[in-house]
Amino acid sequence: MIKKNRIIAASLAALTAFSLCITPVKNAYAFSNEASLAASSTASSSNKGIPDYKAGAKLTGQNLTAYTQLKAQIEKVASGNLSSTEFNIPVSAFLGDKLYYKKSELISLTGCNADIESLKAAMVSLFDFDSTTIAHALIYDLPYELYWFDKTISVTLITPGFKYGSDGSYFYFPNDSVVTFKFYASANYSKSGKTNTCTIDTTKTKKSAKLVKKKVTQILNAAKELSDYEALCYFKDQITNSTSYNENTGLIYGDSSQLVYVFDDNEKTSVVCEGYSKAMQYLCDLHTFKGDVHCISVGGSLDEISSVGNHMWNIITIDGKNYMADLTNSDTGKVGENSSLFLRGEYGPLENGYQIYLNSAMSLSYIYDKQTMNLFSKDELAITDNDYNFSTTGYLLGKVTTTGKRTLNISWHPVDGATKYIIYGCYCGSKTSTNTLKKLATITPASLKATPTAALSSFLKSGVTANKKVTYSKNLFTYKISNLVKGAGTGFRFEIRAYKGSTLLTKSLDFHVLSGGSGKTYANATEITSPMSNFMYAGKKYNIKYELTIPSGKQLYNHVADVRYIIEDTSILTVNDKGVFTAKKAGKTKVYLIAPNGIWSLTEITVK
Repeated sequence: MIKKNRIIAASLAALTAFSLCITPVKNAYAFSNEASLAASSTASSSNKGIPDYKAGAKLTGQNLTAYTQLKAQIEKVASGNLSSTEFNIPVSAFLGDKLYYKKSELISLTGCNADIESLKAAMVSLFDFDSTTIAHALIYDLPYELYWFDKTISVTLITPGFKYGSDGSYFYFPNDSVVTFKFYASANYSKSGKTNTCTIDTTKTKKSAKLVKKKVTQILNAAKELSDYEALCYFKDQITNSTSYNENTGLIYGDSSQLVYVFDDNEKTSVVCEGYSKAMQYLCDLHTFKGDVHCISVGGSLDEISSVGNHMWNIITIDGKNYMADLTNSDTGKVGENSSLFLRGEYGPLENGYQIYLNSAMSLSYIYDKQTMNLFSKDELAITDNDYNFSTTGYLLGKVTTTGKRTLNISWHPVDGATKYIIYGCYCGSKTSTNTLKKLATITPASLKATPTAALSSFLKSGVTANKKVTYSKNLFTYKISNLVKGAGTGFRFEIRAYKGSTLLTKSLDFHVLSGGSGKTYANATEITSPMSNFMYAGKKYNIKYELTIPSGKQLYNHVADVRYIIEDTSILTVNDKGVFTAKKAGKTKVYLIAPNGIWSLTEITVK
């Protein structure tokens, strides 16, 4: 049965309503005479080592100092090596050795008046960091390390006390003065099990750190040999198959908003959009990509027609361009489960956001919130016009057909330069560990041999040996999977990838097919037809007419769009997700119209 797709726009908890409570503590004492503590040096910080795409890389001066100091202490809490989340930063980190100020110095530095109250205010003003910006930069840059933090409770800032002479001739901070930031622990991790505390139960944080490290290490090790594009797709699949969306509308902020519940190998735990996006960002942060690839989490609103909700998603940069990735809505049963919301370009630019078309009847508007706009530049948030195309050699055209009730025929045209093909597949349906794409067989075209895997054997009847041969006829490779353990009406999903050595050249669309050709309600397309040729005029928009044939009384088994398109020359003609073609310039190009199971029809378009 095909699930009805759903759109999720979940609460960001405090990301869209995050504030800091600034609580200065007065600690001023009068003395008749004190030795001068003045010195000429001042504190300085460098953002060297912070990747350019991180929010922290945009910080300077005292903002950067606070960010760097807090980040180091936050990491200790996350690893289970620090129990206090009341973080103290020495005043000297901000002011250097300059802790003593004569009255004239304060007036010169700050332009304040000469009265005592104005001079005291001038001492406070020596700390010119923006606490809200610092906190937001940490939240966005540390997708894992703040899993214990309850950001629905405002961070408290305590400024240091200072001393001054009774006549107001000098002011100074004692050598042991500190600026304090209080990050409150969520009830899941606080020592007392309650909120509004700054003491962590390190047994809990050590346990979470161990769970995350184990799962993440497994994923990263498996991704080492993958291309950058394959690694990103692998991360997406691992995340969406490791967790599910938490439907509890009365959710208390905690682990459901964190990546711990993505990587804990517990089917009973689930997350909201924040957990999905943080998990993707964290894997990208840790993975060593072959090219310049990085990922940030962004927040804002998701608008589907008239339904608006707070949301979090990712911007992924690959090959010098930015693409949108909404992992929450890429999960099973959601509108983007066929990857239509992964590595997407924009088809409708909006102020502070963009519009993504899913099909002719639906589009989604993603609008950035104020915090995201403040932390990242327009260039970092603007996504490219077109969806990501990883192919270096064009397209791989293939299809899956059926013979009898228990045989599938996977066929494809050869790709220039390919020295091997790998067939990936899985069951298609509700989310389980069995519907994650797995390597089924490696095909060596030169010898027409196949090397099947244990994953393929799990699809077959007990005792049956997987096929080790490939046929080639009429410019078409075919690999047969026979003796399926499940009979007619079982849903499968397949993908074919072409390699030259270890380099991915291109891959097919994903094919969705029912064994036996049909089930009780749904059936595979048996034919797709379209006009053999069409004429278009440059600058105009068109639709191409087609007909899909399915057995009488059945509905099309799809899980993807009813028809997808491959255009041979996109400089002449382009198509969007609504199936609307734009004629760009004069010329001829072939267009393949492809059904969910891969059967296709070819039409030639002449643009005048």
